This record gives sequence, structure tokens and C-alpha cells, in this order.
Amino acid sequence: MARDFVDDVDAGHKLAAVVIDQFDCVVAVLPTSRRIAEVVASTLHLPLASVHRKVQADDPVRPVEIDVADLEVPADARLLVVDDAVETGHTAIEISRALKQRGYTSITLAVPVCPKDSEALVRPHFEDVIAVVRPLMRRSLSWHYDSPPGNG
Repeated sequence: MARDFVDDVDAGHKLAAVVIDQFDCVVAVLPTSRRIAEVVASTLHLPLASVHRKVQADDPVRPVEIDVADLEVPADARLLVVDDAVETGHTAIEISRALKQRGYTSITLAVPVCPKDSEALVRPHFEDVIAVVRPLMRRSLSWHYDSPPGNG
């Protein structure tokens, strides 16, 4: 079966190809989106910054924590946040919340895969949501990648 992406580098190239608007900085969601974001930033000739995702499996209210402490980007920058996918939407919503608390107002989410049901949950938190593939429902990343992000 043909997958949407060979690996995270291929996903990064395909994602960069659908970015139309102008941005000041690409923000990688670490650890899983590093290579995707590097390709997007390089292709679009933008600086690369990062935030760190920490999964808190024992916290049902906030299962994901986002660390933006090291983000050194001016508050008026137009941010293109790159992650490997939107699944439940928890990470994307927490990223938006953390960045807005730091004073950022222009935040767009860019992901290779964003199911339509999950997009409806995260869209109110961003100026825009950019995706290469928008399946009707969530599936494992292995459904879309020959080699999932972070494995290449």
C-alpha cells in the first residue's frame, strides 16, 4: 500500500510545499518533529526555534505539558508551529495556550497529517491549520508513513 510519506524528511518537503503565507520563524515541537521542522525551515529560509513537549500520562486533565522557556523569538513574530501530526489535539491546544501566555498572537499550526475531526478541535486555537493530508478520522501515524517521524 502506498503511504503518504516515505519518512519525516519527505513529510517536511511536502509540508513546506503547501505553506503559502509568510512567517518569521518555524517552531519545532520536540522531540518528534525536529527533522520535519528542519526541512520546513530550510526550504522556506526561516530561522528555527523549538518548544518541548512532555507527556504526562498520569494527568487526565492536562496530559501534555509544553515548555516554552527557551523560546527566544520576538512576541510580534508570525510563528509557524510544526508538529508531526495532530491526533487528539491535546498537544496543539497546549502549544497554543503556552505561546499565547508568552504574548504571541500570530500562531499557525502546520502538520503533515491532521484528521478532520481533530482539526475542528484545534482550529479555534490558531490563525490557521495547514496540513498535507486531512483524513476523515484518526489513524496511527504508521498508516501515513513508511518510517514514522523520529525513526529515520
